[in-house]
Amino acid sequence: MSFFVTYMCHFIKPDSVKSYLSGICNQLEDVFPNVRKVRTSALVRRTLKGSKHLFGKGVKRKRPLSTSDLRTVVRPSHDDMLFLGMMFTGFDGLMRLGELAWPDTIALRNWRKVILHNTVKLTQSSVGFFLPGHKADIFFEGNQIVIVARADPELNTVTKVEQYLESRDALFPHHPALFVREDGSIPTHSWFLGRLRKYFDKDIAGHSLRAGGTTSLAEAGIYMRKNPTLLQSMLFAGRSAHNSPRHIGALAFPTAPP
Repeated sequence: MSFFVTYMCHFIKPDSVKSYLSGICNQLEDVFPNVRKVRTSALVRRTLKGSKHLFGKGVKRKRPLSTSDLRTVVRPSHDDMLFLGMMFTGFDGLMRLGELAWPDTIALRNWRKVILHNTVKLTQSSVGFFLPGHKADIFFEGNQIVIVARADPELNTVTKVEQYLESRDALFPHHPALFVREDGSIPTHSWFLGRLRKYFDKDIAGHSLRAGGTTSLAEAGIYMRKNPTLLQSMLFAGRSAHNSPRHIGALAFPTAPP
């Protein structure tokens, strides 16, 4: 088994080899009752540990989006305003790209997962909408997303969404979806990532929205656990972890006056 580990680590990641060993033990246990004892032997463990040092590679993660990144995007056209609105919403709403855009694969598209325009609630101090069932929603109940306005106008998601909605409502007043492109279609993953490439390097991707928003909250001293999107809505409604009525936006960012 030690020789097998050494051989396989030349071709695949040591972490994958470790998973292979579990499967091998499961298949051979009936024939070789001591196979798990061999797997946990010092020789095999040290061989695997040494292989991780020799052949292991660091985990590559996309860079979180930062507030300075948000300032670099301009909005001359409807599609640019759409992109800007989606990006700011994903950042401050701690949302996945899959919750904002349609999959590229047509067979995976589902209208029940599309954010609808008639659920939007826009005020001077906040913007909210209903997020339908998604992969983190095990009960398929959906979540009410509420984003509080910031004092900085360049980073104010409420203003960005309001500007997009003015353009959207002028072009497609009866379209059911919230996010709509200039040609009337719902934005897809590839469309959003293509726009992202216009402004940022490849170390920024779809996951950077949620990661950037979470990082921004962490820098402000707020730790988001389990379902950050749901927790944000709960805190905004006045049910904080410490039974405080303070809003999440007030905790995380300086808010704009009403």
